[in-house]
Amino acid sequence: MGGGDVCQKGSSVTPVKLAEPRDRKTCLLVLGMHRSGTSALTGTLGLMGAALPELLVLSNKSNVKGHFESLTALELNEDILAAMNSCWHDIASIEISDLDPIFLEEWKTRLLAYLRTELSKTSLFVLKDPRLSRILPLAVSVLRDLSASSRAIICLRHPLEVARSLERRDGIAPAHGIGLWLRYMLDAELNSRDLVRIFLDYSALLQDWRSTIHQIEEQLGVVLPKRPATAANSINEFLDKALRHNFAGSDESKDGLWSYSLAITCYQALTALTRNPNDQNAMHKLDLIRSKFDEPAFLFGAPLKIYFSEIRDMRKRLKLQSRTQAKVKHLSNLNREMRASTSWRLTAPLRKLGYILHSASRLLK
Repeated sequence: MGGGDVCQKGSSVTPVKLAEPRDRKTCLLVLGMHRSGTSALTGTLGLMGAALPELLVLSNKSNVKGHFESLTALELNEDILAAMNSCWHDIASIEISDLDPIFLEEWKTRLLAYLRTELSKTSLFVLKDPRLSRILPLAVSVLRDLSASSRAIICLRHPLEVARSLERRDGIAPAHGIGLWLRYMLDAELNSRDLVRIFLDYSALLQDWRSTIHQIEEQLGVVLPKRPATAANSINEFLDKALRHNFAGSDESKDGLWSYSLAITCYQALTALTRNPNDQNAMHKLDLIRSKFDEPAFLFGAPLKIYFSEIRDMRKRLKLQSRTQAKVKHLSNLNREMRASTSWRLTAPLRKLGYILHSASRLLK
């Protein structure tokens, strides 16, 4: 179990009663696919008093309220995906066992140092990055080394809404977007099975955030520092329903979406986990979906991995070329400055005499 935690079993969900030491640190790990409400949830948890990372990724036009992602953790997660020749938009499976052991230990040391600093300031910390869904066992292992408890919150949104949102933000084709949704959600579900966890629907958060907060506290066995009545005004202003631009319509064309039917079956199973996060029937269905998905994911994902490898090599070459160009420019500037100097003008006759003597010596030979 992650950090000594106990997960819920059975056909119904009951409040988690965990005997934790008073000084025990808890990390809420917000997981799920990009564009699935992870930012909205993390921002809400922050307004409820849970500690967020000190250095955050800046907001932008695609997420005007903020991403609430740790810049340090994001860079670490990007590094480890790159080490596996992968990236955030790769739908192929990854194998942590393929990592170079020396790199892995160095990476874990960096993550441990970062989390130790963040956890030293609070007893309840929120770490959100969709990429964590793919490398969750590593993060949980580091938290366990810090004697911190891990709780998983998996955000769920309809796959077609996510695909359309990715198309709007990144220009990613809907078929690719649905494949990404499957990869992230299947990984998040499988990797969190040994943790106390909760699955939350994005629509439910927007419709009734108070109930969502109550479910988090009850099912994860945590108490957020603030009460809903205290934070209500801030959260109501923060959760702007007008910022949700994509809705899944039953009459929308699914042409060309090779994995749509598989994604809908997966979405239905994950929806069952919002009612009971350890529903055995739902998890069995997800195992079958995962097995079916991995083969086409490999076929479709391999070109993406090759593409990413080529882009990474190209960036290295461009970086080297840029450094060379910078050196040439620097030498050119020095040469220009030298020729514009007074000493260069005063020594012009000597340089001319030297040229004459050099030419004469060549003639004598």
